[in-house]
Amino acid sequence: MFARRVVLIGLVLGAFIHADWHFARPGHLGLDFRYHWLVTGLLFGLVGWFIARRWPAEWLRTALFSLIAGVLFGQVLEPLYEAVFDEHRFGLVGSPERWLAFWQAIAAGTLLYIGGLWLGQRRSIH
Repeated sequence: MFARRVVLIGLVLGAFIHADWHFARPGHLGLDFRYHWLVTGLLFGLVGWFIARRWPAEWLRTALFSLIAGVLFGQVLEPLYEAVFDEHRFGLVGSPERWLAFWQAIAAGTLLYIGGLWLGQRRSIH
């Protein structure tokens, strides 16, 4: 059950990371949106909040492994898939622009992910 949860949440986070590249990049299939990281950060925050609310006893483990899976899916496996099937080569050579967009998104995303986890914690006021 835990592994399935991590994979599903990781796929969601990976999809956000990949979509962030489309928000950030100029040209074909890109929006050239300067504040792409803000959208990704907000989505990561919502996922963090959901994790903390849904699995209060295992929120930390779920969040950590899901984030790792999301980065693996969104910034390693998806670009590798593009290289193999679109460019007919094997290798992971992202453009500097793609890596810059990723680091901006992951910095904002991780901070808001942690914030969402914190806000999602059920606290007693007594």
